[in-house]
Amino acid sequence: LQSSDCHILVSTDVAARGLDIKGISHIINYEIPRPESFLSYVHRVGRTGRVGNVGRATTFFAQSVDHGMALELYRWLKMNKQEIPVFLLEEVERQISIEDLQRKTREKYEKALYESYVESSDGEI
Repeated sequence: LQSSDCHILVSTDVAARGLDIKGISHIINYEIPRPESFLSYVHRVGRTGRVGNVGRATTFFAQSVDHGMALELYRWLKMNKQEIPVFLLEEVERQISIEDLQRKTREKYEKALYESYVESSDGEI
């Protein structure tokens, strides 16, 4: 690696910290880490674009597997003033809409339950 004869490095999170490899221009993440290890993702993408160099990180996002990380990834990208892909914005908006619908449904249910209780107890609570 130090001689620059190697142009591709395939690694696990071991390379995310501690290794000082100069000139990494692109990181490809084949999967998004789970919430409990999201910091490892931050360190992985931090291997590129160091010391004033331009770098790029690409992460594969499978909606069926990674939907639980969409909001976390969105927040991290926004906080770091990074470009947010359209598909991620759409996924976050979809999740927020579903959460809002679930909250409204729960509120209606609780209201109906309360009204039913008040009705059956002749106004005594």
